[in-house]
Amino acid sequence: DGRERFVDALVAWRGQVIAATHRGAILLAPDGTRAGVLAAGEAVSSLALAGDELILGTAHGLWRGSDDNPVPVRGPDGEPLRVTALASANDRLWIGTPDVVYAVATPLTPAVARWHPLVFGSSAASSNVVTALTALDAGVLAGTDAGGLVLVTDTATTALPFADPRANDINPGALAHFGAAL
Repeated sequence: DGRERFVDALVAWRGQVIAATHRGAILLAPDGTRAGVLAAGEAVSSLALAGDELILGTAHGLWRGSDDNPVPVRGPDGEPLRVTALASANDRLWIGTPDVVYAVATPLTPAVARWHPLVFGSSAASSNVVTALTALDAGVLAGTDAGGLVLVTDTATTALPFADPRANDINPGALAHFGAAL
């Protein structure tokens, strides 16, 4: 109904399907019936599983699914995180935003996130706007709004733009990792 019709992500968690909608994360039982809502009223842009923990990304930061509460993770200057994408790997949660990629350790606790700008470095991207993330063994692959793909690790950022400029607009949530890492 209403803003719940806009679904940005799906994940299976604890025997339920979780749908990230523009009015919260809707919990669906195996038979498809509504079993509850997390972050009620929040537009949930992304979901990630960090171990058995469900993490919800919103325009107002991160929420923990197990207790349905926001987690005060901030950027290095104390800024709140406007989450556009999430990915989890190797005890780290990667957080995409309209400004940069951040990373924090999991399990998730109140923390200052480490920032990874995409437009700096020897192989800089042409955009910091993150539209999608997928975890790799060494870090994360970020999709951007106009800069193509960017490989982000703890120590480096490597732009991987496509030759066709139109292909560098990565749709929100449109990354998945299959097979061997880059």
